[in-house]
Amino acid sequence: MENRNVADNRKSNFRFIVTAVLCAVSIACFIACIVVASVAIAKLDGGKTPVGTDKDCAFETLYETYKYNAVELRVGDTYGTGFVYGVDGGEMYLFTNYHVSGGDVGRVQARFYGTNEYAHYETTLVGKHEKYDVALLKIQKFPKNPYVDLRKDGLVAGKAAVGKEILCLGNNLGRGIQAQNGIISADSYVTDPLGGSLSGTDVIAVISVCAPLNSGNSGAAVYDSDGKLVGMNSWRAVKNAAGEAVDGTCYLTPATVMAAMYENFVGNAATEWGGFPYVTMNTGNYGALYIHDIGAELAFKNFELTVTVKTYDLTVPLEDGDVITEFGDVEVKPCNFPSLIGELFKYSVRGKGKPLRISVKRGGRDYVFEIGKLKRLAA
Repeated sequence: MENRNVADNRKSNFRFIVTAVLCAVSIACFIACIVVASVAIAKLDGGKTPVGTDKDCAFETLYETYKYNAVELRVGDTYGTGFVYGVDGGEMYLFTNYHVSGGDVGRVQARFYGTNEYAHYETTLVGKHEKYDVALLKIQKFPKNPYVDLRKDGLVAGKAAVGKEILCLGNNLGRGIQAQNGIISADSYVTDPLGGSLSGTDVIAVISVCAPLNSGNSGAAVYDSDGKLVGMNSWRAVKNAAGEAVDGTCYLTPATVMAAMYENFVGNAATEWGGFPYVTMNTGNYGALYIHDIGAELAFKNFELTVTVKTYDLTVPLEDGDVITEFGDVEVKPCNFPSLIGELFKYSVRGKGKPLRISVKRGGRDYVFEIGKLKRLAA
């Protein structure tokens, strides 16, 4: 009887030990899951700024994260917005719309978060693109706020996703930085934002959003729900072709285009472009896309985008009828069109850009060409 009790006790002890071990393992797994989840969603800017994980507070957290990057601008009686793209030592790089400053940075006054009044800062125009309505400003002796460096921290979205929620931080109606939300309605849209026509005019790549972005929000940064910059608010549709009022339809200058402009403005000391890389639409949804020495026909048809070589310079190893499938690292497809334009900007600096790698289909076979020493075609 004594031996049996000892055996029973041993069994009980063994069960207790096994149970304890399993509980400890379960607790450890639970803690590990929390840690992994926290690492995956907790930081926006390399581990400095928390991102909201609760959907109800995501916009609030985005506002708290980027409020210092939003800058109120005033030129005379006109109000607009700029946003801090990056800070390099004592120099701040701020994007805004060209129409906000008109290139006359001497008249631009700014009010940073935490300051009471608009003031003149030591500001220079680094570069501009009037068709894309972009101006890059460099500001010195600015307030020392905890800015998020979008460029260095990898917070520029490579592409936009239809249906994704967005938050705009802009100087709404000139009454200070406010938050407006909405969704991305078209990730890749080609339009003439001023004329609204796709026939016989220059058009550009934009991102279409459904959001109440009013006057004063020009030049405001727009972030997606992942906390990445998707674009800059530049145009608001007010009427359709029939003259009827349109609400909640706005167009963004894509972040990929601005990122490429920054690299050219700052890295290559370019100050502006003329007619590159616009798409000149001839009839319907067809047109000529001028890419350096390459003359190509761009076509949107049945939700597909094709770029086919039509005319070419003898120095370019392409043939009439080649279908271009990739420019650099960007695949030719509708959702990548803003990224495609951004990629092409990298090679458009007065013929001094890096060699351009082009993938094409020719007679059912795939070819890759690297083209260097290209010059930009006139518009």
